[in-house]
Amino acid sequence: MRPREGEAQYWEEARRRVGSTPTSRVAWLLSLLYERPRFNSLLERERILLCHEMAAFFNEPRALSEDEARIQQQQIRRGLQLLVRGKLWWRRVRRDYWMALNPQEGVYIEERNYRRKYTFGRILFEAIEAMVGYVYGCPTCGRLFPRTPRQRRYCSRKCAAQMRLRRHRDKKRQRATA
Repeated sequence: MRPREGEAQYWEEARRRVGSTPTSRVAWLLSLLYERPRFNSLLERERILLCHEMAAFFNEPRALSEDEARIQQQQIRRGLQLLVRGKLWWRRVRRDYWMALNPQEGVYIEERNYRRKYTFGRILFEAIEAMVGYVYGCPTCGRLFPRTPRQRRYCSRKCAAQMRLRRHRDKKRQRATA
């Protein structure tokens, strides 16, 4: 299979967007949840780039096919939405066992977990595990956001202003009833 024109540029941009540190990978996951539209509504260049980003995230040597990337995006979005709502995200891991019967050596059993689905799940779990202590929920809208060194409490200025206004109105009501 011949590489597409500009394949190296896609890989370079995909690796830059996903990053290599746990925090940059978590930020990429959150952007996948909040900032990216569904796969089918992306332009062709964005689809190709997302296939490369998924491959960079999962440490794959080649870009994912469009079907694989679409399925992974759906599963990741669905799972992160469950986590945002405070529910469990469950992924089934399938284990394979290879068995052989040899008259001299007896039964040979080998467990293999090197299925792609298992690898994707493990990498995803490691990235989500990195979220602990780094990603917080906005008290106003419930959206997850990475906390910056300044320790902001809200995901955006709009949410912070909305909360300030809410507190101001609550104080005003308390003074009026007292």
